[in-house]
Amino acid sequence: MGISDNQGRMPYALLQALENIFQHAEDWVWAVDDQYRLIFANKAYHDVMHFLLGHSFEVGEVILSDESKGHENMVWKGYFDQVLRDGRMLKIDTTSDVVPGGVFMEFHFSPLYIEEWETKGVLVIGRNITEKRRLQNELNDALNLLNETEHLTHSGSWDYDLNTQQMKWSPELFRLHGWPPGNTLLLGLPDLQEIIKGYDAATREALTAFFNGPLIHHQTFSITGTYTSPAGLKRWHTIQGKARICDPDENRVVGSIQDITESQMYRFRLKAQEERYRKIIDKAAEMVFLSDLDGNFCDVNEAVERNLGYTREELLQMKVPDIDPDVLARQDKELKWDRLEEGREVRFEVVHKRKDGTFYPADISLVKVSLDGTPYILSIVRDITDEKAQKQALLEKNIHLQQAIQEKQRLLSILAHDLRAPFSTLLNTVDILSKDWSLMAEDERQTSIRQMRSNASALYQLLENLLEWSSIRRGKFIFRPEAVSILYAVNSVIDFHTEQLRKKEIQLQISIPEDMHLQADLHAFSSILRNLLHNAIKFTPKGGQVSIAVEKTEAGGTRIHIQDSGIGMDEAFIRNLFNPLSQIRRLGTEGEPTTGLGLLLCKEMADLHGWDLQVSSQTGLGSCFTIFVPSQQDEAEDPRF
Repeated sequence: MGISDNQGRMPYALLQALENIFQHAEDWVWAVDDQYRLIFANKAYHDVMHFLLGHSFEVGEVILSDESKGHENMVWKGYFDQVLRDGRMLKIDTTSDVVPGGVFMEFHFSPLYIEEWETKGVLVIGRNITEKRRLQNELNDALNLLNETEHLTHSGSWDYDLNTQQMKWSPELFRLHGWPPGNTLLLGLPDLQEIIKGYDAATREALTAFFNGPLIHHQTFSITGTYTSPAGLKRWHTIQGKARICDPDENRVVGSIQDITESQMYRFRLKAQEERYRKIIDKAAEMVFLSDLDGNFCDVNEAVERNLGYTREELLQMKVPDIDPDVLARQDKELKWDRLEEGREVRFEVVHKRKDGTFYPADISLVKVSLDGTPYILSIVRDITDEKAQKQALLEKNIHLQQAIQEKQRLLSILAHDLRAPFSTLLNTVDILSKDWSLMAEDERQTSIRQMRSNASALYQLLENLLEWSSIRRGKFIFRPEAVSILYAVNSVIDFHTEQLRKKEIQLQISIPEDMHLQADLHAFSSILRNLLHNAIKFTPKGGQVSIAVEKTEAGGTRIHIQDSGIGMDEAFIRNLFNPLSQIRRLGTEGEPTTGLGLLLCKEMADLHGWDLQVSSQTGLGSCFTIFVPSQQDEAEDPRF
């Protein structure tokens, strides 16, 4: 019996009930007439309109006007027109990017006839299906992962319904059986024999007995046998299953099939070689051990006796931990012999102990084997002491080679670029002086001469650094420590930078007692001071300050500070200061070029003395380089100074 009267009209009470349901529904429900005027909308519709558009529509208001030519407007008009024209329901899926990641929605359009107005209309019900899509995608990802895992492990899963006698197979099972891909959800094979006919007789008999016998919940089976594909290819399979007898409506057996042909063939090969085992084990160059699952040595070859210093009789009274102290830890954390898959090789490095108490690194390859039905661990061990030493030596050589190549490239870069600019400037100045000397005023001449001297000094310092750095890197530097007056060394370096200090109007402060000495190579010490002072002046703006101070530490050592009020450095810059492979460079405050070689040379020279070169700096607040000299290197006053 229908819910309308004989004129096809729906009772008013039922209409009221439907409207009440729509008003409280979580879905978005609205209706329009054939002029796109809103004739009904529930609260959910108004909420989503406010969210999407910032406003909603009132009943009687046109929600899609002809004047609006936007893409969305035209699309929705097309949906309404199609339903009005065809008089059939329509379902669409769409997305919106109003939130990150987008929102997935579905809409159902249904034609209406509004008898009161004698006009047609459309009822629309929409809902947010984002979560549904997300769950569907997660399910698809999980299924894809399962299929990929089964493919990698050469195994597949199955589900056999005992009531319908229908089998569900995963895609990998089709490949394992040499069948073309089929419907993975439902494989209608009412006769179980059709599925198992490719297996050997013993396997078919065991499977048939299991499925035809009385099954109890959680009953399991595991059968290994041979399978011959339709193409005649013979493989070894392990079939496992578990009964799920829950209620009369759900009686099924689930399980898996794995192709174990490779491991099975390995077992066969191993068994075929058992007769040759004694000859091979005694003549092998590597150490060969045979032990039981409790770690007792059952057999060894002659190489074991030679390498460990024990006799065979002694070894057969010993256990694996007697020569491998870490084996118990590996048993607890990583490797459990009783859980090893038979025929699967495991390889790792160990440290073995000889009878005389010495240790050696060894490469071990072990496999679980079965001899006369008893499981054993067969281990082949190789002393890799020389191999490790060779690898380490090769690694160090490669590191040194890479460093040498990069240092050579850096040296060539300095020669190609950093020497060219000052030489060009110097030559240009000389050229100007030679041509225009008589035309130049005295102050112009003096300025040009000072510029020449400054360029020549910069070239000299760069060449000096290059030669000293090259000498150290090639191991040709002759280190001659002696008692050196710190003040004397500092004054000699200051003379070299007088023009730089004058040009940049930098105030230099010296705080060094005359009687302070240290044990140092004067040339190397001067090179450190020269480069640190040169950098301090280079990165200090005009009118700044540079100071050189010396202090004694409480432990009797000496600290030499070269501090400036320059541009400073951040932590990232400081970390790469003494890295020979770093390419960091920056110009001085007056555009002075830099190579980074000077600080590398300072570090090399400090290391030659056993000193520590320290840096502290903050961007915009200057830098302080400190040379720390341990107390044992202090010396008495040199009578020459």
